[in-house]
Amino acid sequence: LSCFISDHEGFSGTIKNSPQDFVVTEIDINGQLVNGPNVEEEHTKRASQASQAIKRDDKVKQSKPDDTDILNQDCFDLNIILGPAVNKELEHFTNKMRVKAGEQEKVELSLGTYPDKHLRAVVHRAVRYNFPFLQTVTNQSEIRVREDPDFKELASLASEGEAEEFFRFIDAKVPGSAFTFLPDDSKEHRTSVHHFVSRRFGKLVETKSFTDQQKTSITVRLRERSKQPKKRTIADCQEEEEE
Repeated sequence: LSCFISDHEGFSGTIKNSPQDFVVTEIDINGQLVNGPNVEEEHTKRASQASQAIKRDDKVKQSKPDDTDILNQDCFDLNIILGPAVNKELEHFTNKMRVKAGEQEKVELSLGTYPDKHLRAVVHRAVRYNFPFLQTVTNQSEIRVREDPDFKELASLASEGEAEEFFRFIDAKVPGSAFTFLPDDSKEHRTSVHHFVSRRFGKLVETKSFTDQQKTSITVRLRERSKQPKKRTIADCQEEEEE
């Protein structure tokens, strides 16, 4: 018979006889009692905080329009449509182009690719509304901008401000709407304006001169739908140029 003898005093304890005797105390990683009296309150607080965080995240997402939002509203804000970075690049491009006005160099800027045709139409319209002196063209899904030679020609016949308003009028395509140039006493000059508008936009508009208080002006009126050929958007024509 072998026995082991040491100086250890031994163990003491009690015999567990009922389920109530087995009480386990759990502590979480923060040192808090898992089954303490404030546990339920803490869980409720954390759940509430998480719910509020989700709601804030959803609110942020809702405040940033996606492609569907842009397509469903009459949006001309390039900061939204193009994004801040591309919009800033476009503004830099237009400033640089105006500084170099008169130079023959053909400079273009890519605004990126837009696979959705309807979204491309929104980009075309918004860019031309904000910068009527730009021409927007599509090469496959990529949209590029450059100086519009038609705008440049009209601005040489009228003022730059009139040219901007005229091109916005053309792009808007409101049936029955009209645009009137400032009075012009030069018949030869008025003839040049008539010829330009008829040559470039004759299928969309008709021009007439009228005299009021001995001052003669040119009025450009959008043709009624029944007098127009099959409706084609500017974006369609521009895409056909490049594709």
